[in-house]
Amino acid sequence: IGLPVWWKATTVYRVSLPYSEIEALSSKKIVQRIGVRVLLVEKQYPEGDLVNLLDNATSAKRTAQFTDGNEYVYEWAVRLAYQDETDILLSGKTLEEIDTALHHMEHLRADNRLNVVVIPKGTFKGKVTIGFHKTIYFEGGQGLQDLARSIADVVREEAIREDLLKRLFTSPKSQERSRPDKERMRPLSATTKFDVTFTLIVPEPQILDVSWKIQEAIHAYMGPFLDRVSTLATVNVKSQVLYLTDLKVQPHFDKEKGVYSLTADKLPLIINPVEGSSGLHASVNPALNFMVYVVPRAHHPLYVYDERGQPLETNAFLSPKWGGFLFYNVPKLPESGAALPARVDLDMRSIFQVFLGQLRLLMGLPDTRPKEGLHVMDGSVCSDLEVDFLLRRRTQDYLSMSVSSLFSLSQLLSTISNIVIKDEIGDLIYSSVHSAERSLELLSKGDLEAAFKEAEAAFLASEKAFFDPSLLALLYFPDDQKYAIYIPLFLPISIPVLLSLRYILTHYRQTKTAKVDKVD
Repeated sequence: IGLPVWWKATTVYRVSLPYSEIEALSSKKIVQRIGVRVLLVEKQYPEGDLVNLLDNATSAKRTAQFTDGNEYVYEWAVRLAYQDETDILLSGKTLEEIDTALHHMEHLRADNRLNVVVIPKGTFKGKVTIGFHKTIYFEGGQGLQDLARSIADVVREEAIREDLLKRLFTSPKSQERSRPDKERMRPLSATTKFDVTFTLIVPEPQILDVSWKIQEAIHAYMGPFLDRVSTLATVNVKSQVLYLTDLKVQPHFDKEKGVYSLTADKLPLIINPVEGSSGLHASVNPALNFMVYVVPRAHHPLYVYDERGQPLETNAFLSPKWGGFLFYNVPKLPESGAALPARVDLDMRSIFQVFLGQLRLLMGLPDTRPKEGLHVMDGSVCSDLEVDFLLRRRTQDYLSMSVSSLFSLSQLLSTISNIVIKDEIGDLIYSSVHSAERSLELLSKGDLEAAFKEAEAAFLASEKAFFDPSLLALLYFPDDQKYAIYIPLFLPISIPVLLSLRYILTHYRQTKTAKVDKVD
């Protein structure tokens, strides 16, 4: 009785897992289909020939350097502009006005395509203009092949940023360490929720009574941007004020210029002392920190210099994955004998112009300049193409991390046979695999936003399964340790049992021999 009970009691419950699906998923290539609609205002170019040339241009330009599991397929459609579209294009006074009007046309937004408009030569200044919405404007009048090559290059390199996305992508099975890259190292790691904390540092509150209208500034300058990226993550905004906090770094005084300066090599020494004085670690979420340091009277004015010895225009610096730090020189210090503390109102517009630029970089938008002859419409928030870039980047990051976690977890569970796999873990793994497969399918169909949602769900499920405490608890309890525990318990009992079995066997043989002799 004891042996079956012991066998049943020590049997490890393991729900079946989709090992083959995970293996197949780790080998699948991410194929992103991008639909592009080309609108011709004038019937200057044959539509069929332009489609063929665009197909040839994009297929010939496919980057052979970054082919590890990430492919982009462009689906071109060329047609003459409809009459209502032509009326807008020819009657608009500026491209900004035209861009807004085209964006409000439902049929141009319904299929989520990128629009390319070829306008008559001389209609507006500039050969190529990237609109705030998903529209790019090209000046006509050039040859058919030149136009097709120009459209393909701008769409790939400036609108989609294919080469950059391929460079940032890490294959789930890649064993090589990625080369250091500022575009890869600078942004906050992919997460579904993070905090943004704005901190005002006033080292001398007895001299300067600093006032900052932080709530109004966040609503006016940062709110529109955060609303645009709300699809990517949930952002919690906080603010705080620190008094009597020094930098613990001694600036250098330039006698010739009569100013204090901090060089680039001293900037990393500023963050740690300030972090120790603030409550930046009160949340479990990843955080981005933006700090305004009001320069004290003893070091006024203070400027930040780069590696080449030139003063930074923003008088601020950015720390990768951490945030930004700005030195604020008040326009005028209180004179001798003036009533203290002197009232100072910070210029929130100039401060948040710097912080918004830093936040864009920390969210993952690239720090690139448009090429010569290319004009990009300005906007106070993310353009539609920038939001799409962030969606593509986060989607491929989520897919790569979720597939990598699933593959590592499947290898671990198949290797260590005594880890309990509960039904909840199995459900999470199946859900993650299904969401990842669904995301890949949606990407191949060109549905970017839905693909992002599925990739996010796959990432969350895989992370929850991988770090489940029930798996971690038995990870350090292999078979040899189990034997080391059970042998001291059962060995003293097993010796008398074996000796008694020997006695019983001897007694049985003697009884059997006696019965045989009696019969004879």
